[in-house]
Amino acid sequence: MMSFTLYFNAKSVWKPLIRMCVPAHCYILFLSTGFCSFTESTLCDYVLIQEQKTWDEAQAYCRRTHIDLATVQSTEDLASLQEAVYKMAEMTWIGLYNDINSWRWSYQDEKITFQNWYIGEPNNFDGHEECAVMQENGTWNDCGCTQLFPFFCYRELLQ
Repeated sequence: MMSFTLYFNAKSVWKPLIRMCVPAHCYILFLSTGFCSFTESTLCDYVLIQEQKTWDEAQAYCRRTHIDLATVQSTEDLASLQEAVYKMAEMTWIGLYNDINSWRWSYQDEKITFQNWYIGEPNNFDGHEECAVMQENGTWNDCGCTQLFPFFCYRELLQ
């Protein structure tokens, strides 16, 4: 187990917010826009962007400034993101979309292998829910891609 501290940026002064213990080899999570940051390993990181955008706008932003919208491949990834969603937002865009035939990750157009849908989801309510958000409880819900939410970007780090 390794421990790390989540920090909150108050007027350019980083202050400890919570301390957490996690298994070694976890991922890095930076919460941007001056809110907080916690780091762990050097495999990849996630950045929470508090600005609300549509899914397409969020994807374009992530591709321009990082790699892509967040990809969730494991329960460890999910736990890291869920903690941030719970503290900072009710729902956030992740990089999951429906290409009509299957749900795929925006990054490298990968089919999903790990899933954490809320009960009864995805349901494509009214035929217009083709993008996914993570809710504060960590489950996923399909939503209309033009809704506005904060979002997670993803990037790999060099070893």
